[in-house]
Amino acid sequence: MFLVDTSVWINLFRDRTSSMRQKFEIAVAEQPYYLSRFTQVALLQGSRNEQEWQLLNSYRLYQRQMKS
Repeated sequence: MFLVDTSVWINLFRDRTSSMRQKFEIAVAEQPYYLSRFTQVALLQGSRNEQEWQLLNSYRLYQRQMKS
């Protein structure tokens, strides 16, 4: 199981070449990955505008979440 931190998600979203995304997909191909509620909140708080917030929030709906 992987607990993916905020800094990893930020780098994934900023990755213009998709190289980091490919590495991430390989790393989690056979292992479940999760993000905490704190990570979700941090990502949403870091959005620059309403459009970005909506995009991040839509990703959140599809992510596995850890229960506290």
